[in-house]
Amino acid sequence: MADEFTHPFSAACGLIVTEKSQGTGYLVSPDKVVTCDHVVGQQDKVTIDFDGTKREAMVLKRDEFTDCAILKLTQPLEGVVPLPVAGRCGFRALWDGYGFPGAGKGAGVPLEGLVLNPSGKDDLKAPALALKSPEAAAGMSTPLHGFSGSPVVVKGVVVGHIKRYIPDPDDPRRSAYGIIYATPSSEVLKLLGVEPAIPSVEPFHSAPAAEADGERVLKLLKRWQNADL
Repeated sequence: MADEFTHPFSAACGLIVTEKSQGTGYLVSPDKVVTCDHVVGQQDKVTIDFDGTKREAMVLKRDEFTDCAILKLTQPLEGVVPLPVAGRCGFRALWDGYGFPGAGKGAGVPLEGLVLNPSGKDDLKAPALALKSPEAAAGMSTPLHGFSGSPVVVKGVVVGHIKRYIPDPDDPRRSAYGIIYATPSSEVLKLLGVEPAIPSVEPFHSAPAAEADGERVLKLLKRWQNADL
């Protein structure tokens, strides 16, 4: 279990490497992982490395338009707390992420930022969260390849996963304006076929957030942990 000296959800994130791609997947139940459709590509089976613990996974469902894929582990991952998934998040919520960029050479890398548009569309007209990240800021960023599929977490709950970015015209490997697009959690829930752990997650600075962080939310999160996904 994570504590104040441990990254709170890194254990639920795994490295996915295929013949043509590298990305990240995140655990939403002991035997189900979510990632981007483009990370798994045309493969029906991939290997996921959770900090040295490797699991084979089969592709259960996929949606190319929203860039989402649901994988089923052939053997459940015990001892790791799955990440609950929210229905949506509020404007200017602070988010955290964790993934496996190529530059990290297999090491997990945290990142953070702000939700600038919780219900927008990307440059392909697909539903998307528009995220700001200092790590992806134009003019100083390292190529983001490998972060695809990384969970976008607000207050301990997944609100989406990183899928693409606006390419810099001078260097398409880098993000313009420090903007990253994420597949919204609502699209993840549709593919999973389940209800959200929490209907919505509000920014820390909003008044309703104080109530949302109370006993009701804890009960909803516990229900997610006990749900049969």
